[in-house]
Order: sequence, then structure tokens, then C-alpha cells
Amino acid sequence: MKTNFLILLLPLSIIACTTQQEYEPTNPTESHEGSLSRIPAGSPEDPFVGEGFVRAINEDGSVTIEHESIPGFMDGMTMSFPVSNEALLESLQANEKIEFSIEILEDGYHIFRIEKTEHTEEENKNSGTDMN
Repeated sequence: MKTNFLILLLPLSIIACTTQQEYEPTNPTESHEGSLSRIPAGSPEDPFVGEGFVRAINEDGSVTIEHESIPGFMDGMTMSFPVSNEALLESLQANEKIEFSIEILEDGYHIFRIEKTEHTEEENKNSGTDMN
């Protein structure tokens, strides 16, 4: 009889131990008890920032960049990036050195800020300030 009682009591005790309180998600930019919560990496407020050379402005509205390692995001390589607004590409030319900011989206990522940082790669080589 005691064994049957324990067999019936065991599932109830497991259910009681595994129930969890539900918490409402918080907005990462709202303060909690007087302190700011962490802003997620890859957001406009805390973007991933890279440096590299423009290799091509692509017909599909993206830009190909040979970039150094982007801390917390990816290793250095040459690849094409989508941009948030094609107007960012209007003043760019191949071989220009740039700094760019990346925002993580629900379905991928894009560059939302591009700044020229130096002259063209050829001018950098001539002045001895090459990226490599």
C-alpha cells in the first residue's frame, strides 16, 4: 500500500518542482531599479563596427568590403554586405578605406553607417599606412 501511495505521489512532486514563474520580458533600454539594462550588441545603440577597403559597389545595392576582424561578429574576409539605404554608397569608390557599423535584424544584418577613414588604398601604400 505504501508503494502505491509513493508511486502516485512521485509525479505530483515532480510537477510541483518543475513549475516556473512567468516573467514579462523587459525592454533592454529601460532602466530597472535605477540602473540601465544592457543594450544588445548589434543594435543601433551598440553596433558591430568594422574597418576595411571598399572592393566594389554592387548592382544589387550592396557593397563588397575587404575587412579586418569585426570583434564579436566575424573574422576578417572579403564579402558583400547589404546596406540599409543605398544613399550610403553614393560617394564611395573602390579602394577607399572605410569604417562601418552593422545592425543585426530579425532576418539578417545590414550596414547602416559608412564613413571614409583615409584615402584610397593606393595612396595608403604610397604613404606607408597600408592596412596589412
